[in-house]
Amino acid sequence: FKNLKREVGIYLERGLEFNNIYIGGGTPTVMMDELTCLIEYLHKNLQIEAISLETNPDDVTVENISILKGLNVKRLSMGVQSFNDDLLRDIGRMSHTGREAVRGAEMAQGEFDTFNVDMLYNLPTQTLAMFRRDVETALNLGVDQITFYPLMPAKGRRVDIEKSVGKIDFVRERAFFEYVVDRMLESGYKPSTCWCFSRGEQMIDEYIIDCAEYIAVGSGSVGLFNGTFYVNSFLPGKYCEMVESGKLPVVMYRELSRHEVAYYHLLTYLFGMGILDNRRRISEEVSILDDMKGEIGLLKLLGVVDSVDGEVRVKRDGMYLISVMMREFFTALNDLRYYCRTEGL
Repeated sequence: FKNLKREVGIYLERGLEFNNIYIGGGTPTVMMDELTCLIEYLHKNLQIEAISLETNPDDVTVENISILKGLNVKRLSMGVQSFNDDLLRDIGRMSHTGREAVRGAEMAQGEFDTFNVDMLYNLPTQTLAMFRRDVETALNLGVDQITFYPLMPAKGRRVDIEKSVGKIDFVRERAFFEYVVDRMLESGYKPSTCWCFSRGEQMIDEYIIDCAEYIAVGSGSVGLFNGTFYVNSFLPGKYCEMVESGKLPVVMYRELSRHEVAYYHLLTYLFGMGILDNRRRISEEVSILDDMKGEIGLLKLLGVVDSVDGEVRVKRDGMYLISVMMREFFTALNDLRYYCRTEGL
């Protein structure tokens, strides 16, 4: 946590400022004292408009909720994954039980501007009936927002999962996805993304949708700034050594071409159920509609999007294909993370 502050300080010295903060990629609430110091540092040095934070059910306590509200955390996302204890054991989530997840949700709901519950689907030992029970449990809790993630392990991690739990069958993924969309729409939730469903206007945790660029801080984080995609060191010792010497802990980077930037933003914007029109520009030089005419035309032919009066939007029947595209994007990121760990970067 001390080196997180040091890394932020390096960016501040270079004249960068941030107003939206997302803290996750792990469970930062496991060390509340250190987390509190970090957020206080951010408030002292930045004009922060919103903070979104990840947590586990076992960290949701009356005391912690009070502390996080006092730190002006606007959105709390709780990683439930499943309310089924057998499934939690299968995926190695031993930090909580289904009953503890219910208790945590009951405590946190209504305490923040947005309270989200994360769920997983298409686990090898998960049947559709089991998943339906999970969805109903989440709905009965009346939470502001539920985000459903398909299983998307790195290739190396997939081998381990299939050895220990069972084969991952992506063919059946669509049945889970279609049930989610139908049930959530039926229950009055609206899609904030192809995976995230909200009651009313809520914050979402996919900062890649709301932010054209984002600075990533911390070991193993990935960012996009000035058209360059970069990766921080995945080795905590190496990360700390680089930051303590006053260097940014970047170990890999790639400058994206204009077309790659347009591809990326087309995917993230469609994933976020946004409306594309001539006002939607990445920069003065790059327009999604102009640069992606061929790709958008193909998506129209496939029935994924429609176009009315110059506006392009995702159709209900096109949501699954966009979901698959985003799943593959995140799988590629997980492959990169796996590579960095195995190569000692």
